[in-house]
Amino acid sequence: MSRPNPAIYAVFLIALIAILGVVAALPGGLYVNRHEGDVLHLMEIVARMDLGQIPHLDFTTPIGAFAFLPIVILQKLGFGMGMSIVLSQVLIAALLAPAIWWAATSRLKGWVAYLFGGACIILVMALVHGLAKTGISVSMHYNRWAWAYAYVALILAILPTLGARRPGVDGAIIGVLMAALAMTKMTYFVAFAPVVVVALILRKAWRSLGFGVVFGLFVAGVVTMMYGVEFWATYANDLIYVATSDFRSAPGLPFLQILSSPQYLLGTVLVFASVILLRKGGHGGPGLVLLLLAPSFFYVTYQNFGNDPQWLLLMAVLLLALPAKTEPSGGQLHMVQTMVIVAVFTLAIPSMNNLLASPFRHFSNDRSEFIPVISGYGDVQVFKDRMNRVDAKIALEDSVASLRPYVDAEVRDEPTVFRGEVLPWCQTVLGYGAMQEAVAAELRDEAGLGPDDGLYVTDINSPTWMFGPFRPTLKSAPWNYGGAPGISDADYVLIPLCPITTKLRSHTLKAMEERGVAMHEVYRSKLMILMKVDG
Repeated sequence: MSRPNPAIYAVFLIALIAILGVVAALPGGLYVNRHEGDVLHLMEIVARMDLGQIPHLDFTTPIGAFAFLPIVILQKLGFGMGMSIVLSQVLIAALLAPAIWWAATSRLKGWVAYLFGGACIILVMALVHGLAKTGISVSMHYNRWAWAYAYVALILAILPTLGARRPGVDGAIIGVLMAALAMTKMTYFVAFAPVVVVALILRKAWRSLGFGVVFGLFVAGVVTMMYGVEFWATYANDLIYVATSDFRSAPGLPFLQILSSPQYLLGTVLVFASVILLRKGGHGGPGLVLLLLAPSFFYVTYQNFGNDPQWLLLMAVLLLALPAKTEPSGGQLHMVQTMVIVAVFTLAIPSMNNLLASPFRHFSNDRSEFIPVISGYGDVQVFKDRMNRVDAKIALEDSVASLRPYVDAEVRDEPTVFRGEVLPWCQTVLGYGAMQEAVAAELRDEAGLGPDDGLYVTDINSPTWMFGPFRPTLKSAPWNYGGAPGISDADYVLIPLCPITTKLRSHTLKAMEERGVAMHEVYRSKLMILMKVDG
């Protein structure tokens, strides 16, 4: 195989971006049928930034500003929230395309280059987070973007140049992409940056490493000029807050299950088999780098909700790009490597196929089955059956006395005790938007809250202010990981009687009590208790 024709390859990337972008955008907005809680979380952050608030400085989040900035920019240009979300993916793909083009045309041959480029674009432009469950969701869009950045940076760092060396270009791309990882989701930067450095050192690509550091620092300098020096300290505080939280140590399976459960064991075996194959085949440096990458792959998979191992396709690209240069006695190395590649593809294809199909599912949705998740944002719509139906989980033993002897109190979350009152164990599982609409209507019409009232919600997310409208409290967390960040700016505290997470509600109320927050009850209904903060 030979290197791809640069012009033809550029046309391929442009065509793929255009096709996926047009198909995703034709519905005229965003229509999701899964994870509406995550949609509300994303909308709240974008709305706060549109008001001029800065992530970390004005509200608490572990996600970097670059995950939301493209959406905010497009919204300020006049697009609706839904179209801004969809078109932000087109924008990111267009910005990343030159780096993909350079990595593919300088490092890869034949159809492998097209596989790599297609995978990167699909990761950026999909409308589902992965796995093999069909549906439309923008949940964790930043994870997909971060995987695409990591793909390009790792390919440039690990693989040798096939033509003339351009250390300045390599280093500039690597540096900017690593900075983008840090500003999108720090987990990826922490996991992959050391390996990128080792890979460049093993190739003796000192100038590329130097250029990478310079360009990475340049991006950091631009961010500092935009947001100030304090931004970095508050970003670090947000990351520490989440890392030490009792509610986010693992958003999915335990780490050991990511290595050894039936769904993941084959992938684990294939990583180490690939390391052996590369080293036996005369690629000692890349083999060592892949060995170092294995814990990074596992950790990022463990840390991301859904535990989708998106690294599999990247590993397949590396194996295809590094055929054995030597053949030990027995002559079976090429055959074994081919078998490993086929196995890796078998594991990777279901998720990648789901990603690729998602824009087409978005286009083919029956839009009459969707309604706005928030009335003021008409182009962000949710499947009607998930909005017009409010379902909850309850503790049945609370209302059926005959069940109480059979219930182990330690299995149930610790009950929420607020000022001596045991609140009912109830969790909303469906109809988040409808619940927020109903709560906001009561706050407006019955409790008399208005636009100047800062509302603090003791639940895992708190977009209620957008339904009011009320005022979002500064320093609070659009997605709460415990404690009571931002309570000092609150005028009112909303205690939902059927929250999304009862454990989080209990933890937040305890944190307020420990901090000595003085407040008194001003309104109560079947949905909530509303407290007025004194002073």
